[in-house]
Amino acid sequence: MARKKSRTTERSGGVDISGERVNVGGDIVGRDKITGKVVIHVGTLVVPAAPALIATLLATVALIAVAVSLRGLAPTPGPAKMQGAFNVAIAEFGEVDAEGQVQPSEQGRLLSQWVYESLQAQKDQFPDANIKSIISIWHDSLPVTEKSTTLGVITTYTQALRLAETINADLVIYGSLNNRAEFNPEFYVSPRLRGEIDASAGRYRLGDEPIRVDPSSRLSVSADLTTRTSGLFWVMMGLTYDLFGRSQQALDVFRQAEAELDNWQGKSAGKDIFYFFMGRAALFLSQQKTDAQDIASLEQEAQEAFGQALAINPDYARAHIGLGSLYFARAQRVPPDQRLAMPELAQTIAEYETALSLASQSPAEIEILATLALGTAHRLEGEALLHAGQYAEADRAYDMAIEQIQASLDHLTDTKQFRLIGQAYLALGTAYFQKAETGVRQDDTTGSRALFEEARRAFAQCIAQEDLARAAGVGEDKILTQTIIAEKCVPNERNAEEALSNAGGQ
Repeated sequence: MARKKSRTTERSGGVDISGERVNVGGDIVGRDKITGKVVIHVGTLVVPAAPALIATLLATVALIAVAVSLRGLAPTPGPAKMQGAFNVAIAEFGEVDAEGQVQPSEQGRLLSQWVYESLQAQKDQFPDANIKSIISIWHDSLPVTEKSTTLGVITTYTQALRLAETINADLVIYGSLNNRAEFNPEFYVSPRLRGEIDASAGRYRLGDEPIRVDPSSRLSVSADLTTRTSGLFWVMMGLTYDLFGRSQQALDVFRQAEAELDNWQGKSAGKDIFYFFMGRAALFLSQQKTDAQDIASLEQEAQEAFGQALAINPDYARAHIGLGSLYFARAQRVPPDQRLAMPELAQTIAEYETALSLASQSPAEIEILATLALGTAHRLEGEALLHAGQYAEADRAYDMAIEQIQASLDHLTDTKQFRLIGQAYLALGTAYFQKAETGVRQDDTTGSRALFEEARRAFAQCIAQEDLARAAGVGEDKILTQTIIAEKCVPNERNAEEALSNAGGQ
């Protein structure tokens, strides 16, 4: 029976209960029938085995068995990319060491965890269950079952941008403590929220005055940080509504926040940023209204919010762009032949020029957006001059528009902001088309034909953004595909082709 068990054990790879033989990875440990010594059978080779070796082999077998049994109990790692509809990543805050290098630190880790817990707690208390259910907030304190990516220390805009692209984050909160134990929170907003000329994408510093951190007392940190973190929470909620086109709810959030955060004061604490986002929410909502009284009321609210941002910080370029966009909307509603007599066109150009002049004090993306916005304003100016019969002045306005819009496109091409790029090509094509019309009115057929061809190419580039966005894996953007391409660029391309044909072109 023992020999039969040994053969069975050898075939099965198990351990013989008699203790005489064990299968280790297909090699048999047993007792030689003639000498009685313990041996290892390796194929046809018989090797004497010391007791220590037997013990090691038996221990190895036991460890393998335990590992196999535990393999099915290992936790399943969470996703490497954020899965929410609105994604917030809170990086670990670094700390400047004696050599001036930013390093991970326990104080920075605790501070970032405090911000995470504060935002998470406020989100949990938010009354709109539907909207808060689509917000995902990540921090490195989460277990591996919820995320399999380490955010790490993020201290610069470039790092925040790269992290956002890597993990699909819409909002990245980051920063570092300086060597005086001071902290200034920053955040980055992904351009996918608004690929339009509203200057919301990019980096922000939440207040000019850093927050003093006392390592011996967590309460002193929360006393100064709570207000700014709460302000950041309300911005986060407003942006979430905005992402899904719920502009009324976005504005309501900012109205509620203004009432609740009355102790949040001044540029030093970052309240100018709050008023910028409030103003843009009112402006976007006004653009969705058809009733003249509703439009006027919301535009007034937007103007007051941008004005409050500029009262706090006169050099706030984003607020100047927001105010310029408000004046642009008003100027665009004025018939072209009356536009030069109204103040809105001049106000639009003045605000955009101011924003551009402040670009050196602002994030780099503001210069690009201000340049593009100023180009669209000069296109609007050229249209007014064209209808006034001031062809030479119209040509100069169109030339400035084309130069500025093209300069912005040179920087935008690789950003994957397909909606904004489409919008820029739409403005460029319109500028070329209207400049061609000045030539038609002056019997310059050859010059007009070349300009109509440039217009056609620009509109075709606008239309091409849909396929480029799809190839880049960007989700469907109905504003790009319908409002910009289908409703404007497609018919404008047909108009350019028809005008080109009438001018004797191909």
